[in-house]
Amino acid sequence: MVERYAQYHGLAPNRVQRWLAFMVLGGALARVSSEEGEPTFLIKGGVALELRLGVRARATRDFDALFRGERAEILQALENAFAEPYGGFSLRVSGEPPVLHRMTRFEINVDYRGRVWSSIPLEVSQNVRNSAPCRRSTGFPPR
Repeated sequence: MVERYAQYHGLAPNRVQRWLAFMVLGGALARVSSEEGEPTFLIKGGVALELRLGVRARATRDFDALFRGERAEILQALENAFAEPYGGFSLRVSGEPPVLHRMTRFEINVDYRGRVWSSIPLEVSQNVRNSAPCRRSTGFPPR
């Protein structure tokens, strides 16, 4: 199905498969919110540009997100987001994430119906306190 879609739209099959994995990851992250109902993860970087510009944007290989909480809470928030499958896909953190200067890098494994679908580098940075509130416009339906 991915190959037929890619061929019909003149896209590389790898880009379509990666894009589907990004949508699944974004949808799972959208399920996690604060007590006030605000999204905990906000999409930024190349995926955010692709959401706005579609195929006109340069293809990205990683998923950048902003986390609205303390660094020590990121892993638990990811586990909450991945607790249930999303549209037939299951997600899990692979390995021990390295903590870089202001960002933590995770490797996210995405499986579809028990089979390996993709692996996504997820780079999560922390939100700076007292920053302006962000609009909820992920484009992902919570499931």
